[in-house]
Amino acid sequence: MANDDLAHFIDRYTVEYLRTYPHPIERVWKAIVDPAEIGEWFVPPTRWDLREGGAYRFHDDDMSGAVLAYEPPRLIRFQDTAKNGPDAWFQFELEAVAGGTRMRFSQHTTPGVAHKEQPPHAWDTCWYPGLLGGWHVAFESLEQLLDGGVNKPRERERWLELHAVYRAHVDATLPPAVEPQDA
Repeated sequence: MANDDLAHFIDRYTVEYLRTYPHPIERVWKAIVDPAEIGEWFVPPTRWDLREGGAYRFHDDDMSGAVLAYEPPRLIRFQDTAKNGPDAWFQFELEAVAGGTRMRFSQHTTPGVAHKEQPPHAWDTCWYPGLLGGWHVAFESLEQLLDGGVNKPRERERWLELHAVYRAHVDATLPPAVEPQDA
């Protein structure tokens, strides 16, 4: 598997996925913000008040919070503090490009927030293979939705395939922790 479509680390606590979809920006935006459509390729929201200061919740309280920024059809940023600490967020940024739309998805975690499944090298982050592979599969499903349909039965199989890939990817590319300097 080529690694050009894997998540990459902006820094130790921020990860980014880049995708280009051959669809107009308005179409990609709709797939991200329409509750029925995001429910097809990701998870159906149970609360969805899309405006700056509004609130969102996906199927459980582990993914809920405030909408921090809302600039249709280019940017939406969600607070992500329930599992990933007080400074955590994730966002979708869209840009019209020749032949379609470039999506930049970023997620930031609070330093020191850990998950029981993360590799030892990622001890102070939430970057574990299941999370990273889950977003990867979601963006493949988004592409399928934009192209006309989603293959839900294949998602679990694909997520399992990506688990080992992302385990090695985190080990190889996650920037090292910086130990605090004594004053």
